[in-house]
Amino acid sequence: MLQMRPLPSVVRFTKILGQVAKLKHYSAVISLYNQMGASGIGPAVYALNIFINCYCHLNQMGFSLSVLGKFFKLGLEPNVFTFNTLINGFLLEN
Repeated sequence: MLQMRPLPSVVRFTKILGQVAKLKHYSAVISLYNQMGASGIGPAVYALNIFINCYCHLNQMGFSLSVLGKFFKLGLEPNVFTFNTLINGFLLEN
C-alpha cells in the first residue's frame, strides 16, 4: 500500500494494523506503524491506540507511555479507549 499513488487514507492503514493486532503479531504492528510514519502518513487516534495496545501486550509500558506523550505533542486528545488500554497494560504487567 505504501507504493500506491496517491496513498490510501489513514483509515485503511489503521484497519490493517487492527487486523494484524487481532492476530497477536504485536511486533509486526509496531514495525508497520514505524514504516507508515517514515512514509509521512500522519497518525490517527485509533492507530495510536492500537500502537499503545501492542506495547502493553509486549510488556513495554515505558514505550506505551511515550506514545501517550506523542498524543499531547501532536495536539491529539486521548479518549476513554486510550486510558482503558493503558490501565489494562499496567494490569497485564503485574
